[in-house]
Amino acid sequence: MKSGIVVSVDGGLGDQVCAEPAVRYLVEKVFPGWDVHVAAGVPRVFEHLKDRAKVYGHNEFNAERELGYQKRFTFPTTGVLREAVCFLTTHMVDYHAAALLLRHLPLKDKEIQLAVVEEDEIALTSIFGNGDFSKLILVHAGKSWQTKTFPLAWWQEVVDQLSLRGYQVCLIGKDDAGSNTGTLNIIPPQGSIDLRNKLSFGPLLGLLSRAPLLVSNDTSLIQMAGAFNNHIILIASCKHPDFVLPYRNGSPYYKASALYKKLLIDDLPFEPVRDGVLRVDVPVLDWRPYLPDPEIVVEEVISRVSFPQG
Repeated sequence: MKSGIVVSVDGGLGDQVCAEPAVRYLVEKVFPGWDVHVAAGVPRVFEHLKDRAKVYGHNEFNAERELGYQKRFTFPTTGVLREAVCFLTTHMVDYHAAALLLRHLPLKDKEIQLAVVEEDEIALTSIFGNGDFSKLILVHAGKSWQTKTFPLAWWQEVVDQLSLRGYQVCLIGKDDAGSNTGTLNIIPPQGSIDLRNKLSFGPLLGLLSRAPLLVSNDTSLIQMAGAFNNHIILIASCKHPDFVLPYRNGSPYYKASALYKKLLIDDLPFEPVRDGVLRVDVPVLDWRPYLPDPEIVVEEVISRVSFPQG
């Protein structure tokens, strides 16, 4: 009888993307030849594993009940791992690997892999047309926790200055009608492209694979971009950038940088002896000590993407 196992991939989109290396390692190196079932909130993340595992959404099929398979979780809500380390103070690729496989992965295996399929390219072309992807500066002004949501005026100045320097800004992101997450209401500068709420997961991957650079706060877009060879500029706040930027070529800082004056997380009380809880969705009364000046962001873009303007 063939052996089998169920992997439950939970959490938000960024969590599921960060779980991909551990799930892939399980399929390829820990249980090759097993009947592996991957139940995920966003099954599209694991499209490239479908020839080696059964991938579907939660509640579509219960292999644990129907087949008697053991289930393991990438993001457990209870257990010794939750008691041993706070997920906000470690890299999520490492956290998911520890939860699922009781190990960390070798550096090369920590790299995120996501597939852009032909249908994604067709959908992206139908929206974007035959424009030049290679000159786009992708900007994702994410909205979620209060400690990740920067003032609208700050983001507006970033995109306005990029546009004044001759860059074509492309605004991306998607609002979640069922929550307070999404993107801030930036006014698109003249000549920019606004693709907010226009791209599903696959076409968004296609865009990330083609554009040379992404600017974002700590959002799932940072992790998704890690599957490709683009430049990444993270505006860090409530999590150390070492634990946010994706592993590529053995380092989170391959073609990537993190900008901040001071990390907000350093001013958030976290004492394991007291309660072991790091509270991050709290008001930020003054962002000035933490956010880099918009000019610094623009200069970092210029240092990384120097194609002729105009």
